[in-house]
Amino acid sequence: SRAPLYQELFLWIPLEVNAGLGDGNNYVGDVDLKAEVSHQVEAGFQWAGSRGHFSARIHYRNVDDYIQGVASNDMLVNAVSGRANGDPTPMRFANVAAALYGVDLTFGVELTPSLTLDGNAAYVRGERRDRTDNLYRIAPPNARLGLNWRRQALRMKLEQEMVAKQNKTSAALTDDPASPANRFEGTAGYALTHLYAGYEHNSALRLDLGVENLFDKRYLDPLAGFNRNHAAGEFGQRPPGRGRNAFLRLRGRFE
Repeated sequence: SRAPLYQELFLWIPLEVNAGLGDGNNYVGDVDLKAEVSHQVEAGFQWAGSRGHFSARIHYRNVDDYIQGVASNDMLVNAVSGRANGDPTPMRFANVAAALYGVDLTFGVELTPSLTLDGNAAYVRGERRDRTDNLYRIAPPNARLGLNWRRQALRMKLEQEMVAKQNKTSAALTDDPASPANRFEGTAGYALTHLYAGYEHNSALRLDLGVENLFDKRYLDPLAGFNRNHAAGEFGQRPPGRGRNAFLRLRGRFE
């Protein structure tokens, strides 16, 4: 179960403070909200051999009293939101019915004594059960594939991160023609390349380095919110995903 956040309960004028949703709407709370209660069932399969492993898991979660924004029908709230805070169609937190279901996969295989291939993949859907709509901020199908090389104290990994397009967005929260702060738009799929290396001098000293998004690919994170700052980026659009990132880390253990 999940108890309502204080914003979801006590927000008493329509504000941009929306409990971290980042969906571009103004919100008001409801002190009569019930706690979410979810029940999940899952089934899995796991295999491991001398040169590889594989596992699969399917899951279904039923959520009663799921807390989400619904359109406000309070004329005073709507008027204050439109005139003072720029959103003529604010939302109020409410209890709805929802379900989430999907599958997770992981695998690994030894190609040579020093070379292995591993990866994982995930697919999840989030839907309202009380009306035809998708839940907000649900990850699209995604996968990671890694080629690992190791010889004595030195290791390297080349990883490919793949994310499918996301066109199953929440109409209730993002289909708002009256407000330019959010858009009923999906995101394109993308693939990012990461490169990692490490050297373990001994059990007490290790050096790691890596470059993420090696080719500095521009993409939109489907889990990002919508920009509400006119001075930073495109207003009402998702901010771009993180560009190339390099790091160097030295770890030591003292006994």
